[in-house]
Amino acid sequence: TAPSTTADIRQDSTRSSTVAPTQDASTNTTADSRDAGRAARRLEIVQDIYAAFGRGDVPHILESLDADIEWEYGFAPNQVPWLAHRRGREGVASFFAALAQGLELNHFQVRDLLPGKDKVVALVEIGGKTKGGTSPASHVAETDEVHIWHFNDADRVHRFRHVLDTLQHDRAWRGA
Repeated sequence: TAPSTTADIRQDSTRSSTVAPTQDASTNTTADSRDAGRAARRLEIVQDIYAAFGRGDVPHILESLDADIEWEYGFAPNQVPWLAHRRGREGVASFFAALAQGLELNHFQVRDLLPGKDKVVALVEIGGKTKGGTSPASHVAETDEVHIWHFNDADRVHRFRHVLDTLQHDRAWRGA
């Protein structure tokens, strides 16, 4: 069931399951333990970012990011304001501003978090509509997204992208 209020979205954004990195006890070394600890820290950082998103706390999110973060690194130029390539914390702040101005989410739930050596992958369900849109085309149907959080050696997010149905977002934005 989709949440009906912003509070419901905020609560949904913190519910997730995680898949912990596996280790074979027979090959456990100090380096393996260090990597597992780093993966766990990075997983906690991403969980914290989603909790901050649910609270609407963009400044807290920005603190988790490298000052020169590359945001939405995989998108070709397009007309959807929240799906644009950006750089730096100011660029990420402009992403959240564009998202708030253009898209009304009625469902956002982190379903799974998959930690890796230098990244965390999130599987997310979203649904919503473009603000001001009244036609069925203005809706972004409930859909799955993949969020890829890349970390640097200082445990800061230095690259991020959404993997999503860009055509659906474009059609919703244009009302086509």
